[in-house]
Amino acid sequence: MTKTIQIIKQLLILWGATFLLGLLGNQLLPEGIHYRFILPKTETGGATYQIISVDSAATLLNAPDVTFIDVRSKDEYAIDHVPGAISIPLTEYFKNPTLLNSLEPNHMYIVYCFDPGCVEGEQLSRELSTRGLNKVYYLVEGFSKWIEYGLPVETGEE
Repeated sequence: MTKTIQIIKQLLILWGATFLLGLLGNQLLPEGIHYRFILPKTETGGATYQIISVDSAATLLNAPDVTFIDVRSKDEYAIDHVPGAISIPLTEYFKNPTLLNSLEPNHMYIVYCFDPGCVEGEQLSRELSTRGLNKVYYLVEGFSKWIEYGLPVETGEE
C-alpha cells in the first residue's frame, strides 16, 4: 500500500511540474504554446486567419457583420448549411478566384466545411487572408459538430 501511495505522490508531483512549466511557457512565449485545436492563429506564408470554436461561432450567428462561408460542394450546401451562409466551394474558387471580389475587407468571415480540421476550410481561410480580408476565422470543429450541438441549419439553396 505504501508503494502505491509513493507512486501516486510521484505522479502528482510530475503532473504539477508539467502544469507549472506549461503556464510558464504560455507566459514567456509571445503567442503561447500552440496545440492543434486551441491554436489562436495560423500563419502560412504571410496569411493569417484565426481559429474559432462552434460555441463561439454560434454566438455570432445573427450578427450583421458576420458571414459564414461553406466550402463544401453546392450539392452538400443544398442539403443543409449554417443559416445565412454563402456557398464558395473550394474547387469553384480555384476555377474562378473572382468569386471573392464581392467580399468586404473589414467584414468578419467564418469558413467551414463538414469534418473537423478539413483541408478545404483551411485552404480557403488562407486564401481569404492573403487577399487582404482582415477578419477570417476557420471553424475548426466543422459543420458536423454544429449539427451535433443541435444548432440551427437551413436546407436548400438560398
